[in-house]
Amino acid sequence: MNSVLASTNLEMAKEGQGVAFLPLSLAESDIELGKLVRAGEEALDVPVQLVIYRPRSRMSPHCEAFWLKVVDGNAN
Repeated sequence: MNSVLASTNLEMAKEGQGVAFLPLSLAESDIELGKLVRAGEEALDVPVQLVIYRPRSRMSPHCEAFWLKVVDGNAN
């Protein structure tokens, strides 16, 4: 998971401008390199549920292909 806001918060935290709530997948390499440390124990991690929405109408072929992968991935 990545977003402009999360990436900005990551950079600000690395520059010492405060703490940031970040996806572990985004911060993990900087934690391993010692550039960041957890601000608390793993027990304080916040679980996140992602929901993907789409319009009822057909989308571009690229978007429809992505949607099929999402739907097929949930079938297993």
